[in-house]
This record gives sequence, structure tokens and C-alpha cells, in this order.
Amino acid sequence: MYDPDLIYAPVSKPQESFLMSDAYFTLYGGAAGAGKSAALLGAILPLWDNPETSVLIVRKTTKQLSGAGSLFDAATQLYRKIDKKLRVNSRDLIMTFSSGAKVQFTYLDKDQDKENIQGKEYSLICFDECQQLSESNVLYALSRLRKPKAGYPLRALATANPDYDSFQRRWVEFALDQ
Repeated sequence: MYDPDLIYAPVSKPQESFLMSDAYFTLYGGAAGAGKSAALLGAILPLWDNPETSVLIVRKTTKQLSGAGSLFDAATQLYRKIDKKLRVNSRDLIMTFSSGAKVQFTYLDKDQDKENIQGKEYSLICFDECQQLSESNVLYALSRLRKPKAGYPLRALATANPDYDSFQRRWVEFALDQ
């Protein structure tokens, strides 16, 4: 049944399972169009009114994050529905909710891109299309998951398309059907 007041809800059991996970690191894999990126954005909704929330959303390149139809664009549209006072800095790809909670979008393509997040602290890190990133960049970003003042468990979420050659295969091989 259609509810005009509903802002976001999972549209599939995999999305719901992903959003309900309380694991430190949760990976949502699947083909294009499965709603993985939308689930990442939805995962932030329960945290928007906490001023200590500091979210990092990572893709391989800035071009993948910005522009019409991008993840940043989708996030802006979604988050403006819950916070009319949302401040959007399109140049630096940062959104600040009226509560003070922040969502920063960045890229981690090359090893030196780690400097983009050096010295920073996050309460939630989201890797979109994680299979495109290097293992060393993902592990470094996870070391930035260190903002305990948020008052909720620190977590990392990742989405990925299947990629046999990705480092992620080693991370999940124990759980794959053989």
C-alpha cells in the first residue's frame, strides 16, 4: 500500500537484512539494480539527528560520486526530505544536517588518496562499489572508524558487485557455497 508520508523503506529482503545487521562490517553484494547504494543512504537515516554522527561515503573516484543521477545527488534528494535545513556543500561533497551530523563523500582511488581522510574520525563508513577499491585503502579507511562519542556502535557498510578477482572474495570465501 502506498504511503505518501513514507520517506524510505527497504524494498527487498536483502536490503532489509543489510540494514538490520549490527555487525561491525556488513557487506551487501549483488548485481546492478539491486538497491545496494540506496540501502547505504537509508542506513544513515536513523543517525541524522545525532550531532556526533560523522559519516564517510567512499567510491573510487569523485566522478562516480557527483553530478546528475549520482550518489551525492540521490543523498541530497533523500536527506532534504527529512531535514529541510540540510546544508549541502557540492564543491567539497559534504552535507550537514541541522543537528550538526555530517556526511562526507570522498574518493580512494590511489594509495596517496588516503591523505583525504588522514587524521579524521568517523562513526560510520560506507564503501559503495567496494570491489573497485584497493584492500589497503579500505583497511586504512577502517582505521578512521574511531568516534566513540557518537553513542552508538561504530560500523562499516559496504556494497559490491561480484568480482572474482577482488580482495573481497578472500574476505567472504569462507561463507560462499562451494
